[in-house]
Amino acid sequence: MTRTPTSRRWPLFLISIVVVGAGLFAVGRWSVPVGDRPGFAAPDVAPVIANPQIGPVEVVTALSAKIQYQDTVTVLPSAVDGAYRQVITSAPLQRGDAVALGDQVVSVAAAPVFALKGTVPSFRVMVLGDSGPDVTQLADSLTELGYLARPPKTMTSAVVAATARFLADRSVAVPVDTLMSTGIDGRMFAFIPDFPAIVIDTDLLAGTDLDTTKNGLILGQGAIELVVAPSQNNINLLPGTSVSATCDAVTITGKTTSTTRVWQAAAASTATSLDASAQTDGRATLATGYVVSTAADLSTLLKATCTATATAGQGGATMITVPAAAIFTSTDGTSNLHIQTRGTEFRTVPIQLGSSISGWVQLVNPPRELTATTPLIVGDS
Repeated sequence: MTRTPTSRRWPLFLISIVVVGAGLFAVGRWSVPVGDRPGFAAPDVAPVIANPQIGPVEVVTALSAKIQYQDTVTVLPSAVDGAYRQVITSAPLQRGDAVALGDQVVSVAAAPVFALKGTVPSFRVMVLGDSGPDVTQLADSLTELGYLARPPKTMTSAVVAATARFLADRSVAVPVDTLMSTGIDGRMFAFIPDFPAIVIDTDLLAGTDLDTTKNGLILGQGAIELVVAPSQNNINLLPGTSVSATCDAVTITGKTTSTTRVWQAAAASTATSLDASAQTDGRATLATGYVVSTAADLSTLLKATCTATATAGQGGATMITVPAAAIFTSTDGTSNLHIQTRGTEFRTVPIQLGSSISGWVQLVNPPRELTATTPLIVGDS
């Protein structure tokens, strides 16, 4: 057997010791936690930063919505002078019927009542020489219908003669001489602000006593509108706000593109309430709302009650809000913000909290130093 000389085995042995020692050193060095290593330090954790918001906070809000006429008017006729009972003897109009200038709307105690243009009802007998809004309305309507060349400001013989011709054309024969002596009973006319008008509802039924009617004849006027109103306070629908509404299982979806099916709030507007319980000169009380659309195809959904939502702004233009996660509570219960000064360093600013809005909190009397770029440390950073 050939043996390796002893002088050649020693270098191999030394090399093995060096390699194993280096490996053990490496394992020991890198198995030590980073923060405990000689010459190594844990890196700083960057804090999460947010900024205050100035102005309204965007929220998805529920809206009440209705499709209705731009305006409504209620006609409550009364019997002409001398009638013993105010019994409705003829009620020719039903829901959906159109009413034009000069049309008969009802008969009370066999005396017909005709639709003329005006805003002030008349309950008196107008005689020669009288003046006032009822005389002006009568003369203006007779002129528009072609019975007068131009309307006078007072009751004249020309107005009386024109009224007699108007009545005769509607099968009501009253001689001019009779009208000259007895005057013209204003209760023969239902003054309506504008035409055409559409019958929305009526409880004027032939054979019933006029005293038992509650709503009379409710007429819709102007364009048919989709009107919405926020269910929360302090909500603003800015021009161009997209509105999604569902009306009687027909879905109307708002989009931001310019198509024929865009439903966007054009501007703040007044929309007529269909509640005719409070009246002023025969008109229904106005309620504030936002007109979303006046598209022609809304007529098929008239009087539909809708559910709607919109992404709208809540709050005023100067309101300052901060993320809820940026608010820290001290041991004494004080609410604070941590304004970043450098890295993880901050200074504490006490604040007074207002209402919460979709993850944001309104500040009451906010510190003047807060701007839209103020860096706030969020959470446990």
